[in-house]
Amino acid sequence: MNSKATRNDLPVFLTVKELAEMLRVKVRTVYSWVEEGLIPHHKPGRITIFRLDEITEWQEEKRAEHK
Repeated sequence: MNSKATRNDLPVFLTVKELAEMLRVKVRTVYSWVEEGLIPHHKPGRITIFRLDEITEWQEEKRAEHK
């Protein structure tokens, strides 16, 4: 078994701006969702980042709620 992590094993992180562009919303909207605890996020220190896999799962859950 290979114990070395490959680049594909590492999570992809997005900035607030990148996430806002991806979701086609304003940056302020993303910050509001973070403040209200509506979107999965991480705050290592002062920055706010988002794991792409968690955002994808969050989007799928939101779509399922609206069906």
